[in-house]
Amino acid sequence: MRKSFAVLIFGLSVLFYFSCSKDSGSSDIDCTGIVASYDSNIKLILNTTCNQSGCHAASNPAGGLDLSTYTKAKNEALNGNLICSIEHGSGCTPMPDGAAKMDVNTIKLFKCWVQNGAPQ
Repeated sequence: MRKSFAVLIFGLSVLFYFSCSKDSGSSDIDCTGIVASYDSNIKLILNTTCNQSGCHAASNPAGGLDLSTYTKAKNEALNGNLICSIEHGSGCTPMPDGAAKMDVNTIKLFKCWVQNGAPQ
């Protein structure tokens, strides 16, 4: 009886562990009807929100993070750092710095862009 109970507890622990694994945040988004690309909408948001002097512009970027080009923005998006920061995720530096989180639709646009491979 004790052995069966121990096996049951172990099985439930394993199930609990895997059900609570970290979610990437973009795979669960319904992007139906959302066409996001760097050139058509992401670049404008980055330029008005992130690529300003003293932030993540090419000249002296804050934290060494330059988001001024497609390639650099794409790299940060695909490695998960960009989405984590704009969602104010645990373990990430919330961005925009010192400001409220971006609105839900803007964050969804970024997530759909990432989910589709961050096209230019």
